Amino acid sequence: MYDRILSNHTLVGPLSDRPRKIAEKLFKSLQTHFKNLEMSSILLVSTFLDPRYKNIGFSGEMFGEKAKTLMIHILISYIDRFNNTDADGPEEDNSQESSTYDELSIWGEFDKQASQFRPVQGNDRSPKIS
Repeated sequence: MYDRILSNHTLVGPLSDRPRKIAEKLFKSLQTHFKNLEMSSILLVSTFLDPRYKNIGFSGEMFGEKAKTLMIHILISYIDRFNNTDADGPEEDNSQESSTYDELSIWGEFDKQASQFRPVQGNDRSPKIS
C-alpha cells in the first residue's frame, strides 16, 4: 500500500535543490521504516480486521491472502478451544488461552506491569483524595 501511495504522490513542479533533497530523503526514510510492516502477523490481522482497509491495505494480493489465512487459523483455534472446554464448571485450564491472549494482545505487557504495580504509601503531608 505504501508503494501505491508514493507512486501517486510524486514531486511535481520545479523545486529548488534543498527542498527536493529534503523530500527525497523523507521518501527514502519512509520506505526504509515501513518496508517490513507486512511481515508482522499482528499488523496483518489488525489491518485485515479494520473495515477501512480490509483488502486494500496491503501492498499485494499475497499479503491480503496471508492475513485472511492467519485470521481463519486464529478463529479455528479459538472455536476448537471453546468446543473442547468442559461444561461442568470451573476446572478449566486457562494457561493456553492466557498465553495465546498475551501473544496476540498489544496490551499483554501493560496488563502484566499494571497487575504488579504497588502504590507508594503517602505521608501526613500528602493530599487526601476522597
